Amino acid sequence: MNKSDLVRMAAKRTSVTIPVADDVISAFLDLLVLNLATEQDVSIRGFGKFEPRTRPPVTLRRPTDGEPIDVAARRTAVFLPSMALKERLNEHPS
Repeated sequence: MNKSDLVRMAAKRTSVTIPVADDVISAFLDLLVLNLATEQDVSIRGFGKFEPRTRPPVTLRRPTDGEPIDVAARRTAVFLPSMALKERLNEHPS
């Protein structure tokens, strides 16, 4: 599923127009990114928690010649699912 699929499904379930659903989902994603960028966690009860994390700098080796490559510290987002989400995903395992 991609964003346009999500927008279309949300519009259908909530009986709003596609542009309105797109605006709401875009605003939600913008706020999520803004909070993560300012080092704030985002928790959605019953769904999970998004946390910003900083990965430390590392030195890797290029596979072709073994030359060391320095990779700078970088920030990333981590998603931690709630127990309710985990249980729901495991109700009907494949």
